[in-house]
Amino acid sequence: MDYEFFLSYTRANNDDYLRQFFNDLSEEIRGVRGLPQTSEVGFFDQRDIELGMRWEKEIEAALQTAKAMVCIYSPGYFRSDYCGREWRVFYDRCDRSLQLGTYSSFPPLLKPVPWITPLPSNLATLVQGLQYGSGDPAALVNQKGLKYVMKQIGTHRAIYVDYVGDLAREILAGVDAFPLPPLQVPSFVEVKSAFAAAPTATPTVVRGPDSGSLTTPKHVRFFVVAADPRTFQGKRSPEPYLDSGGADWKPFLYKDSSSVGALVQNIVSEGDLSLTSDVSALDANLKEAIDKAWKERKIVILLVDGWTVDATTDSRLILAEFDRENYYNCSVLVPWNDDDPELVPRRADIERTLQQTFYFRTNAKNPIFYRDSIRSRDELRETLREVIVRLRAEIRNRAEPVKPVPLGIAQPIVSGPGV
Repeated sequence: MDYEFFLSYTRANNDDYLRQFFNDLSEEIRGVRGLPQTSEVGFFDQRDIELGMRWEKEIEAALQTAKAMVCIYSPGYFRSDYCGREWRVFYDRCDRSLQLGTYSSFPPLLKPVPWITPLPSNLATLVQGLQYGSGDPAALVNQKGLKYVMKQIGTHRAIYVDYVGDLAREILAGVDAFPLPPLQVPSFVEVKSAFAAAPTATPTVVRGPDSGSLTTPKHVRFFVVAADPRTFQGKRSPEPYLDSGGADWKPFLYKDSSSVGALVQNIVSEGDLSLTSDVSALDANLKEAIDKAWKERKIVILLVDGWTVDATTDSRLILAEFDRENYYNCSVLVPWNDDDPELVPRRADIERTLQQTFYFRTNAKNPIFYRDSIRSRDELRETLREVIVRLRAEIRNRAEPVKPVPLGIAQPIVSGPGV
């Protein structure tokens, strides 16, 4: 049976709360799919199978064919060699589709549920590359864990219901957009745990800018995702990109001929913002540049041309990789030109590509980190000013020096922005 999701958890967390969550998530998925109550949509192995015991054939089959994996993250989960092997098998299924070129971005089918926090600080590199939570990092579920919310259900019922409903819809959106083929794996004893580098459960601290000055950020780095018009090989008019794309891109051409570079630099230098800025074209070193900006207490804004993302594989790969990271100093803005006769007929296709490329940001429901359909110079000015003010606050709030904290302090979950 091809289950909609495989529940991966450590047996130490198998209790009435976990079983209730599994049942509620399954019920929500059945409702969205229109399936009868008897339909088995999730795989939940409730037998006492741990490392050293035989890997049951039905578990192996479910892990290799399930459409998504829901991971119950807790300190114990990352100490479990068995869970690390489950995680590895499903990760390899996703990665194989990426390597074969089936998808241009990593399929968003590993769904973390922060169950008990804080999580370990020394997670393996593979795990660190993906989200630990979803939505607003400051949300109660991400801060305290879903089990805490369930234990306080009388007070937090609405939070729990919304979380389960949103997760069910994220799972189904992901499995519909990214169907995974089965992957034959060797015997379980030959699978290497993805958590090999994470044996302890020391709380982590969210990375902040260098601790020297705590002044308000005063500089904005803009990265423009707009291709050189020659890249389109005659399939798109070069006029909005003359001469060479990047800062020359004119996002509102036909009603406003301003290039985006000059436009945004003028906006951020105005009035009460009074920020300095620089403008660069997108390149493969985007992540390194954002990391450097974070350390230097600089804001980063990506200005994205949807046509370029839809038409160029290189830009999609760079942006999809960026989308999996957690940056509190960075926002993506997507202008849209309703007066462009080539752009408007392709809107649905372009929006679909943007949603796949920025999967975590478009599903995060946090307008700080992703804004689309910006239709004019005035709307860009208003949006950019709002985003900068809020990013400034994010940087200030997270600018504490990185230092050990006592056990018991809630750990901000590393997630996709608003991811």
